[in-house]
Amino acid sequence: MTIYSYINRSGIDITVERDGKPSHVVRGVFNTENSTGKRIINCLPDVDIRPGDWVVKRENERFYITDVISNDFLGKPYSVNAYYKTEAEYNESAQQATFNIQNAYGSIIGNQSHFSFTYTSNLDSLRSLVDKSDSADKQELQKLIDLVEMIVQNQVPASKGLLSRFSAVMERNSWLTSSILSALLGWLTTQIP
Repeated sequence: MTIYSYINRSGIDITVERDGKPSHVVRGVFNTENSTGKRIINCLPDVDIRPGDWVVKRENERFYITDVISNDFLGKPYSVNAYYKTEAEYNESAQQATFNIQNAYGSIIGNQSHFSFTYTSNLDSLRSLVDKSDSADKQELQKLIDLVEMIVQNQVPASKGLLSRFSAVMERNSWLTSSILSALLGWLTTQIP
């Protein structure tokens, strides 16, 4: 039995949803891959199915395509395996998130649909770090933080070269530079409409 007769005889019509709407119908066989135990849909080699598509088997049975791999035989496409997750598995994995965060000053973390942001507490934390440090540049670092605070509070316009006088201090104190740049980048992204 060829793959064509196998899929045509044993397969079912499956609606492919792309970009949130039904796109086209393909024929496939829901199966389990022997070597890995992963769930797949066996399809003909010319099938138009991509990772990120949803496929609908029946009205209430939706599956998310995670990967598509072409199988070759004697150098020619033979079939396609479309790997999938159930809708419940997809929703569960979409809700799970792992955050490993270090020095996230000025960052917004999580799944918020809206946010409000204050830089004052982050800059106060930076001031505290500078006070506790043994850097010989404490005074210059405090001035740098003051300038950054004036920028993010729109008291001083951000302009080219504004921080250049602190370049040597920032280079010597790279442990603080990334946090300052993170605060500035966070502020800058709120300025873009």
